[in-house]
Amino acid sequence: MTTRDDMDTLPQPLLDAFDANVAETRRLAGGDLSDVTYVKLDTGREMVVKSGPLVHVEARMLAAMAMVHAPVPEVIHTEHRLICLEYLPEAPASRETWRSFGEALAQMHSWDGGQYGWQEDYAFGSVPIPNATTASWPEFWAERRLRADLSALPPELAARVDRLAARLPEMLPESPRASLLHGDLWAGTCISQKTVR
Repeated sequence: MTTRDDMDTLPQPLLDAFDANVAETRRLAGGDLSDVTYVKLDTGREMVVKSGPLVHVEARMLAAMAMVHAPVPEVIHTEHRLICLEYLPEAPASRETWRSFGEALAQMHSWDGGQYGWQEDYAFGSVPIPNATTASWPEFWAERRLRADLSALPPELAARVDRLAARLPEMLPESPRASLLHGDLWAGTCISQKTVR
């Protein structure tokens, strides 16, 4: 555990808006793009604070998922290079939480976005992830995912990935429903809770 003196997590104007001071902070596991910190204010309010170059894009992505009733943390505040998210305490996963998670994911995927892509680009670490729309699902996966930055791969692997990308029209449907996808869904971004929202 650290205190406000040990880590500058929130700007003073934001603390003034919350009418609070930082009582406790601790680093949380994050990704390749952001610093992630648990923050408890002296009012008892708990939140997760993320800082980094693309957190404002992440906030808009979370808002889109929330609009289709996906169980994502509420975005409390957004500003340049900083977002504050609702803190969700963890509980051990159970059969019921996994079932509810699957149902929520299916609901999110049932939304039809009408196009393959997203209005903003993102990144995985230093690798850019372009999201400009394409006419087909195989084209999106080939050009926006597999060929997004072949220079980041060893040459032999890059050649294999490029050959796979060329074959995607034979392997993927041309135009399935353009569902809203999480994009960074892995065990580190899933939190099991006692009460599933």
